[in-house]
Amino acid sequence: MTDVTLHRAREAVRDGDLEEAARLLAGLDSVAALDLLARVQAQRDEFAEADRCWARVQELDDNAAAAAGRRTVARILAGRRLARPLITAGRATAVVSTAVFLLAGGVAWVVVTAPPRAAAR
Repeated sequence: MTDVTLHRAREAVRDGDLEEAARLLAGLDSVAALDLLARVQAQRDEFAEADRCWARVQELDDNAAAAAGRRTVARILAGRRLARPLITAGRATAVVSTAVFLLAGGVAWVVVTAPPRAAAR
């Protein structure tokens, strides 16, 4: 049943339903479940809880991802890192898309408003 619950929790995360994922993962004590729960908690700005889950992961397994997660949480809680990065993949995509749109619009504007060659003579 744990594998099915973990699968459902992963689906909930993919769907953006962090509440449901946390509910499904509560009480599970496997490395995979605790690691996913820690990530869900970090996304919900529940950093102390995320750190506790990653600490439990480290008790169960020498896990590099858990150690990295705990270092990140420690930096956030100490005020040495933002909880959310200023530049995310979504924001970067929006900026690039806007720049391409504006550049394409600017080129079209120049082409449309350029005087015809015959008129230049």
